[in-house]
Amino acid sequence: MARKSFYTKKLGAAVANAARPESSGNYHVMSTTLSDKWAVVPKGTVHAIKAFSTQKEAVLFAKQKASKKHGEVVVHGKSGLVKNKISYAKK
Repeated sequence: MARKSFYTKKLGAAVANAARPESSGNYHVMSTTLSDKWAVVPKGTVHAIKAFSTQKEAVLFAKQKASKKHGEVVVHGKSGLVKNKISYAKK
């Protein structure tokens, strides 16, 4: 007789969501080292959630994400230095 599995897609999705780090709504826009792209990286992580051909596109995407969670966008230049900070904190 085959064993019945308790695993379901719904359970798998719940486990995956629980394992994700809680996003603070703060994002960094920075130049990638391996290609001429601009990455959007959530604060506290090292992996980009999305990469773009231009800094302008990356900043627009990061602004949309940050505004939903009343966060902040930190824009870095090619050198890595901070060029600008955009805050969506509740007032």
